[in-house]
Amino acid sequence: MNIQEISVSNNLRKKIGHCIKDETIIQIDENGDVIVNVEAYQEYKNEYSKTPIEDILGQQKLDFNCEFFFFI
Repeated sequence: MNIQEISVSNNLRKKIGHCIKDETIIQIDENGDVIVNVEAYQEYKNEYSKTPIEDILGQQKLDFNCEFFFFI
């Protein structure tokens, strides 16, 4: 399993966790950490022409070769 761990503030984590309501794309664990399924997120971006996570993170780089983004 290929995971990119990304440290963000609690406020950004909450924004990311609530930017997409589809649980096949974004899940929030019991600690408040946010897990994003990269393949499902890319399908969402292609279907809706939106980039909500990139909009929230700004200049921070995401590795779309990973299976999951893990925002801690």
